[in-house]
Amino acid sequence: MTDDDRFWVGPPSAPETYQLISCLGGGAEGEVWTAVLPLSAEGRRSVAVKILPAGADTGDEEAWVRHGHLLRSISHPGLVRVLEVFTGPPRHRTGTVPAGSSRYVVMDLIEGMTLREWLDENPGATVSARLRTLTTVAAALDEMHSGSQTAVPVAHGDVKPSNIVMRPDGSTVLVDLGLTRLADGAGRVGRSRPYAAPELFQAGARSTPEADRFAFAATVVHAVLGEPPPVGEVGGPDLAAVEAKLRASPITMRRPILVDQLLAALSVPPPNRPINLRTWLGSLTDTLSQVTETGGGVGMFPPTLTAADQTATAGFLPSPPPAAPPAAPAAPKARSRQRLLVGVAAGVVALLAIGGAAYALTGHDSGNPPTTGSTPQQAALAAPTPTGAPTASPSPSPSDSPSASGSAEPSGSASASGSPSRSWPGGIKAGIPISGYDAQSKGFIATSSAVNYAATNVGINGQAAVSAFETSYCCNGTAAVEASIDLNLGRKYKTLTGRLGINDLSRSSAPVTVQILADDRGVIKESSVKLGQSEDLNVDVTNVLRLRIVFKGPLNSARAAIGDPTVDF
Repeated sequence: MTDDDRFWVGPPSAPETYQLISCLGGGAEGEVWTAVLPLSAEGRRSVAVKILPAGADTGDEEAWVRHGHLLRSISHPGLVRVLEVFTGPPRHRTGTVPAGSSRYVVMDLIEGMTLREWLDENPGATVSARLRTLTTVAAALDEMHSGSQTAVPVAHGDVKPSNIVMRPDGSTVLVDLGLTRLADGAGRVGRSRPYAAPELFQAGARSTPEADRFAFAATVVHAVLGEPPPVGEVGGPDLAAVEAKLRASPITMRRPILVDQLLAALSVPPPNRPINLRTWLGSLTDTLSQVTETGGGVGMFPPTLTAADQTATAGFLPSPPPAAPPAAPAAPKARSRQRLLVGVAAGVVALLAIGGAAYALTGHDSGNPPTTGSTPQQAALAAPTPTGAPTASPSPSPSDSPSASGSAEPSGSASASGSPSRSWPGGIKAGIPISGYDAQSKGFIATSSAVNYAATNVGINGQAAVSAFETSYCCNGTAAVEASIDLNLGRKYKTLTGRLGINDLSRSSAPVTVQILADDRGVIKESSVKLGQSEDLNVDVTNVLRLRIVFKGPLNSARAAIGDPTVDF
């Protein structure tokens, strides 16, 4: 095709500024073309030009000019740079300028394949590699939504894998800013159905940061599954079908916490969607070392520790005391699910008894290197001491003596079923554990929204919990958010116990409110806790069918937790 045969676009004063080369894609939201901007007789620059469809709801000309200022004001490594926004004649060949007008957005041309193409070409990519591709985009959306460059939060409007381009260096860029809008203004709504939030199908809907967050979560689902989230006959993703695919996929079927967090982000009301996407994405990555066995038991991988694994650290105390002498190893026996469970439980208890040493069984997914840099002492503590096979009915192991403050620390013992039971000083035995993967497989966990129901080794007011419910917002932010977990009790139990508090590693000392609600009775227990405080719960749950625990506060920086929660008859 000669230059005379190609189409041109440009502002009214220079209608033949950009020569259109090839159409990258098009649809209801317009067309995107590669184009050339001639700079001199020999020089030229490649760009991308988006042509908005006729009748696009972009406001009057004054509003369109303001929109151009908005697009050019946003700058982030994870966002394509907008060069020019204008209204000009429709595309045309040289010397034939037609009547009418169209609106255009000119952007940098990012070379590379889209995330959707990359996923299609890399079906064997690890989950951690898939999630890493979205880190920069998550940060870019957080920047837009914060309004730090624009005074008002900005919504992208069409987040999806085909609008994310992979650079040759592996970094990603969110492109196609043609639908970007200030959160307090009207504008055309992008509705790519597999990624569209439910509220976008309502009359008068507009693009919002909350809708972007839904679309990002749906994009993560696509990245993990390798295919778009399934949709129903109308509207956006079919959440039941999404859950079925996530539960059945070989990639995610043994990662229930990852699945639960993805489903929670898609199912909670818009204000409760993850506010900080980069933090939320990090929390997904944190779940990758926690898997269940095919038969439903708990499995921490890798089951055999390498020398490199034994240097990984995740202790709570800055200076752990010297290690206790290791117990004599038992004679080797056939590995079984029960022994793996008991070994993990015993290993955790041994680590707690010496004050929070390195826990080498968590911290990396296949494809992620273990954390390095531990001290020789920590490396020596990293591997659990081998234990003998459990008897059919072991008696509870003794716990540590109560601290000077009078608070007690739980210790664990293994039951014949392989589930850890918990005992407290003074001979008081706790009931049935309701946190952890075993509790989930037994049906205790109904739903979870931004709550990790299988957190391990969580420090609460100086004492470590073997297992815990812990809010999964983390790292930064002071905004009040909400997390919750629903429990199936089936009217079988009388009391709920556990240690309520804030993870000792939290950055904020702001208070968090915790409410416990029972069926239609409403709130049956409410407490407020801060960093350095804890409360031993003993809540009457007689005849309760469904129990809900709600955490409210700056959960991005104050990670609320209930350590070793149990129910008893």
